[in-house]
Amino acid sequence: MELVARRWPSLDSGGAVGAFASRKGEGMSGRKSVVATVLVVSCVLVAPMQGAVDLELRPVAPAYEIGDTVQVGIYASADGESGEVVRAVNVILEWDPGVMELIGVDDAGPYDWLMSGFFSDAELDGLNADCGPEIFCEPYTYLPYNDGDGYYQAIGNFSNTAVAPPSGLLVSILEFRALSMALGSELRIVSDVGGVTTTAVVGESGQDVLGALGTCSVNINPAVDWGMLSLSAPVNTCLWAPPGGSTYVDLVVSDLAQSVNGVQALVQYDETRLTFVGATGGDGLGSPWDAAAVAATQLDDGVVSVGGVLLGGSSDADSVVAELEFVTAPDITSGLTSVELLVQFPPLVTKLTNAATAEDVYPEVSGLQIVELAGDIDAEGDVDLADYAAFAVCYGSDVELGDCCCFDFDSDGDVDGDDYYFLHSAWTGPLSIP
Repeated sequence: MELVARRWPSLDSGGAVGAFASRKGEGMSGRKSVVATVLVVSCVLVAPMQGAVDLELRPVAPAYEIGDTVQVGIYASADGESGEVVRAVNVILEWDPGVMELIGVDDAGPYDWLMSGFFSDAELDGLNADCGPEIFCEPYTYLPYNDGDGYYQAIGNFSNTAVAPPSGLLVSILEFRALSMALGSELRIVSDVGGVTTTAVVGESGQDVLGALGTCSVNINPAVDWGMLSLSAPVNTCLWAPPGGSTYVDLVVSDLAQSVNGVQALVQYDETRLTFVGATGGDGLGSPWDAAAVAATQLDDGVVSVGGVLLGGSSDADSVVAELEFVTAPDITSGLTSVELLVQFPPLVTKLTNAATAEDVYPEVSGLQIVELAGDIDAEGDVDLADYAAFAVCYGSDVELGDCCCFDFDSDGDVDGDDYYFLHSAWTGPLSIP
């Protein structure tokens, strides 16, 4: 009896073998022979298709201040209804190096990566060690030079795997130092930089399962301990604006932490109700800014930049930096007009100049409302009995004006019978409510 056998790929190599033997009839020689007939069933073991994994960026806090550590989490999120295995993550990041400086990585997530960080990639595109055109950092410090890009990598452990749920797996927290004020500065994940380095998510079977790429906006506000810039009514005047007449607004600096010698303020107003005329330094009453060089530049409809510089000096006193003049539209007889300070009107920002270091510092800002109807002390848009009651409290030449300035219609420093005549003429009664 002769047995014929053949060897086929084993299960380990992706094949399957099935065999059976059949007895054939006697041959011409009279001998009985058995031929082993091998039946081969071929199959290929294919890993199940893995869903995509998105990479997202999520700031830890909604806003930061200059000098703070900005924290932004990298998250891997399955875009299906179940979790997806993640064996490695490669991320190319871009940011504005004038706004934030990368200072480290905090592996605070739930998964313990075998390796995580900004490793030397000199053999690739050198994103992590780019000190400028044709200059390579030596030795590499495991933090990219602050030129606005970097290549982050996380490699999983062999003993257990990371799983990205639809809600997101925190891969790592990136830490930046906030360098300057910015509203909505972008931190981006990009797919590549035109070289060999690419953003990728390595899945269960070693394939790239990268899905969507995330972008986040970072808000960096001024440090609030440098003082206040605000708008207010000039001393002994009132913020009511007669139709077609002038009204004045003071730009005031206060609560300064140190001396300053420069101010840049971005002022926004309603150009349908007000026309900006100009700005003069100080208040003429002894402000240290009385002799300052002051200039105003119209940036856009309803936005003006006001700058002041103390020539050869500095001040930490609460004082009026500049007085702004506006003219109201001739057809405006009631209502309120807002005049406010803007934190930013790109590319400019509201700021002070530190006299000791010449560095820009950033104050808090505060705006105001203008009452446009003379005698409308409660700013309701009418002159009625409530305003008459307030007038009665203010009446008398021995009363300090204060809030009563709205009733000093002839600007003679008191509230008397002449002002009553003006108030009576301004009477509207309660406005009807539809």
